[in-house]
Amino acid sequence: MTHIYLVHGYTASIDSHWFPWLERSLAREFPQVTLTRIAMPNSNAPEVERWLGTLNQQLNCDPSTILIGHSLGCITLLRYLAQSGSPIKGLLLVSGFAASVAHLKELDPFVDVELPYMQLQKQIPHRVMLLSDNDDVIPPSYSEQLARDLRMKQVKVKGYGHFVAREGVTSLPQALQVISDILHTD
Repeated sequence: MTHIYLVHGYTASIDSHWFPWLERSLAREFPQVTLTRIAMPNSNAPEVERWLGTLNQQLNCDPSTILIGHSLGCITLLRYLAQSGSPIKGLLLVSGFAASVAHLKELDPFVDVELPYMQLQKQIPHRVMLLSDNDDVIPPSYSEQLARDLRMKQVKVKGYGHFVAREGVTSLPQALQVISDILHTD
């Protein structure tokens, strides 16, 4: 059985944005797959070690696992994978970043790390970055750079902003398609 874990971002929760929709959609289309939305502690004032500790406690990765991260959840997942060395099947990052963002200096402790990109590429055979052309929280160039560094497939959409509910994004068919594609690979 394939297990999928979803890690939300800064100021979000497991019930935010498109997360519940994705869980319902996966359950309907892939009943053999389970999705667990991981509740990260104190998302309004996140701390790197607490977030990594939560992933260490709650993730049980194996070579069939798929991980999904949104925004701050992306770098957190990458740090977790770098530390754990766990091989997984696939990784979907939505508005991912791995560099300091001028208006989000409070998140610098998360990105103050040198990621082992080659190691991560070997651990994760299927890597996809989903980004929007008009993201005003994480500039698209940040997601594009991370995707290049990890040699990820890039799926760029128009008008989805930061993929959050306040911008009208409560479903994300592109994420469902990416997961479907990963599930159908060997």
